[in-house]
Amino acid sequence: CSPVTPEEIKSGQAKIWVQEMEKTLADFREIAGYGRGLAANQIGIPKQIIVTYSAKDNSFKSYINPQVIDEADEKAV
Repeated sequence: CSPVTPEEIKSGQAKIWVQEMEKTLADFREIAGYGRGLAANQIGIPKQIIVTYSAKDNSFKSYINPQVIDEADEKAV
């Protein structure tokens, strides 16, 4: 997927994508009863965006152009 550009942020397009992703994740959670995160490419948006849901505070968080900079030795399955 390609990075979100500064122009896409300034124009509001990135916000539209994030809102669409939050709605999709919320709808999925309502139907399935679970779901923690969604990548933009899972719903046909070929951009580097991730949206996560936190049940702790019932909120969504979005990450634009995320990068993995460290990795734990422990793994969860």
